[in-house]
Amino acid sequence: MTLPRPPDPSLIAWLRRSSLLRQPLPLREGVTRWSQNPFALGYSFLATGTTPNPRRALAGADRNGRLIFAGEATEPDHAATAQGACLSGQTAACTILESTG
Repeated sequence: MTLPRPPDPSLIAWLRRSSLLRQPLPLREGVTRWSQNPFALGYSFLATGTTPNPRRALAGADRNGRLIFAGEATEPDHAATAQGACLSGQTAACTILESTG
């Protein structure tokens, strides 16, 4: 298994110089190891008879607009898939870019 690498500091510096990264950097980051997490023993799905509305409610920004939620669980049309995770990440990125003007 390949673990994700932290962002390259030179990339972050380039983004800051080019004005593509106007937001402050996170204070810390973490790596999730799902196979070792006792609370990650399931998967995302819509129960029979439900609508995609709960997923739409999960997606996007919180009420203050400072925390953006993404992930396959927030994608109403492609839930529980890598495609859903990717699409929701793109949507979150667009939300951030729109908010930074």
